[in-house]
Amino acid sequence: SVQPTILAALTHATPAARHGQVLGLRMMATNTAGVILPMGFGLLAGVAGVGGPLWLTALLIALVWPATRALRD
Repeated sequence: SVQPTILAALTHATPAARHGQVLGLRMMATNTAGVILPMGFGLLAGVAGVGGPLWLTALLIALVWPATRALRD
């Protein structure tokens, strides 16, 4: 749901002649994240064991949860 928002912001902020370059950069960032994130979590699982990424995800959710409650209110 964030990608269309980022795309709209990028196309709004760049000149019309540069839209193709912005789309290319966005696709490069998306594809890079699609490779780096699984490799990073796999490396973490290899070093810390299988529970490491799960505990990290639980910690991140616990840290973000109060902010989501504030947005809901």
